[in-house]
Amino acid sequence: MEYLVESGYQIFLTGEVTNVPDWVKKFGNSVVYLNKTDFKIDDYNLYAMSNTEYFIGGSSGPPLFKCINNFKTLLLETNHLGISYLNSVVSYPKIKVEKLSYLKEIFMRCPYEDHYLEKIFNNNLIESLSKNDLKIITKEFIENINNDKYWKRAEDLGFLETHTHFMDAKISNYWLKLNNIEV
Repeated sequence: MEYLVESGYQIFLTGEVTNVPDWVKKFGNSVVYLNKTDFKIDDYNLYAMSNTEYFIGGSSGPPLFKCINNFKTLLLETNHLGISYLNSVVSYPKIKVEKLSYLKEIFMRCPYEDHYLEKIFNNNLIESLSKNDLKIITKEFIENINNDKYWKRAEDLGFLETHTHFMDAKISNYWLKLNNIEV
């Protein structure tokens, strides 16, 4: 969030955000959230999503607004492994597997098999990204969003027949590097 504010962006927090932490409030008018407006929650979220240039966040809810407004989307460290949205850029938590074939299986199964996704988390194969990693992925997105040749796609990894492939999603190069994946 700091990187975006420092770069001159105004951020709209969407969803059901009711308790905004003090560290977010310090950004003043650079960060807008429901309690700063006179909108009802549904009207606020619709306004924010209808007037945005970029969406950066998880895979729940707001990215579906892409049907209304064709904004650029970064799914940042989404925990629903292998999920993506049409033409979005994706990153996930670090997935601790040793072989690309294991990662491919995760991408093949997790969007469709919640019990398999739960097993991945229960076996401690997931590691949260650091604050710095999140900043680097966000910066990578902002700086390269209009450069389709920059990003890797599922087919570059041999991940055909995956949700990521069907949605023609782009994969964060930095996230691939974090997971020791070379393409």
